Amino acid sequence: MHQPIIYIDSYFLVNFFIDLQVVKIAEVLLEQKRGMNYCIRTAVALSLIACIGLWLKFSVLFVVGITYLMIKRRKFLALVGASLLLSGGIYFLDGMYKFPLVLSSAVVSSFLIQLIRYIKTKNHTEKFMVSVDLAIKGQTFHFNALIDTGNRLYTYSKPVHILEQSVLPIEVIPSRYVSYQSIGKESGVLPVICADSMIVQMESHSIEILKPMIALTKTRLNRKGEYQMLLHSEIERSLYVSETQLKSRCS
Repeated sequence: MHQPIIYIDSYFLVNFFIDLQVVKIAEVLLEQKRGMNYCIRTAVALSLIACIGLWLKFSVLFVVGITYLMIKRRKFLALVGASLLLSGGIYFLDGMYKFPLVLSSAVVSSFLIQLIRYIKTKNHTEKFMVSVDLAIKGQTFHFNALIDTGNRLYTYSKPVHILEQSVLPIEVIPSRYVSYQSIGKESGVLPVICADSMIVQMESHSIEILKPMIALTKTRLNRKGEYQMLLHSEIERSLYVSETQLKSRCS
């Protein structure tokens, strides 16, 4: 049987495009925020591995590679490595892909990544969306809020919730300030007020927090205006405990 001629530079380039697509899809599916630079480096490294497979027994390389990846890099690189080495093997066995096909697959992958991100974001928002009644200076204000699992702000060991300053219709004087820092974003300080109380309402139950600490931000928290507050991650645990106690009383 005639063995097709494979040019190493074309082989590497095509593998790189395919690898990069799989890396990005794996990043979204496994909720790993690695960044584009990391994805490019990973695609380059694993494309080189696929090229080395031209001189080695592919089956041996596949087994050794996956074993190493599963031990060293857990499920993220294990999934990526399996996909990339497998794509390299199929490429090696079936011959040269047409380059326009690779480019078109990149467009499809980009659309798929955006679709997955949209679905995951929508599901996350619906799952952690709650309504809040916030009492300040004897007045009660209603807001929609999102339980932010990444919010780790504390002041004097008390959790801090974040509210858009523009939606608060009264003037308040901050009692303290809290510093914050976001990965890859700005850092600074936010003014903090101590509210009278806060009631967090879920569909089946609610919890009340006395003297909650509220940080005010001038930044809009959601472009669509779906929520105006970001609740501290401790709220999730409090709601879970409250729901568990409610179920035990009803049983």
